[in-house]
Amino acid sequence: MKIIVVGVRNLDGFIEFLRSRGFMVEESTSMVLTDNSEIGEWEVRDSSGKVVGRFMAHFIRHYYAALKELPSNASDSEVLERLLKAKYFDEKWSSPVEPLVVLGDEELAGVLRDYSDDYPNDRARLLVEQYFASGGVRVMTKLARRLLENLVGGDEGPINRDVMKDQPSEP
Repeated sequence: MKIIVVGVRNLDGFIEFLRSRGFMVEESTSMVLTDNSEIGEWEVRDSSGKVVGRFMAHFIRHYYAALKELPSNASDSEVLERLLKAKYFDEKWSSPVEPLVVLGDEELAGVLRDYSDDYPNDRARLLVEQYFASGGVRVMTKLARRLLENLVGGDEGPINRDVMKDQPSEP
């Protein structure tokens, strides 16, 4: 498996690109962060159903845009009303605010070499550009750094600690 960092501007377009190349893509977990951005993880399978990769994305979507339109003192009912309007009437989009981190086999890595895209719309481009200027946090960068530190011997992490506890101590 390879760790691949992919610059993606249109998350939905990226998923459709993978599907158009014969992969099955399923979202496995997701969460909304306190700044209303989201983190999600997807599993990628080949046509036989074998898992050939996973990727994580830190992104914003049309719901984020809807919430940005509200004043900071909006009531719960105003928030719910705006989110329902976004769900049923707004243009649907999602754009990563950081590069995607992909763990994939050789075939998936090869397919990703051909990928390029643009923002789904001007609103998405503007909000991604403003995300870090308004206090957004680089979540994927921190996760990738932590993963790499663990892989190359920085913080040994709980798995390595369990293995290391049975080793004789050095004199």
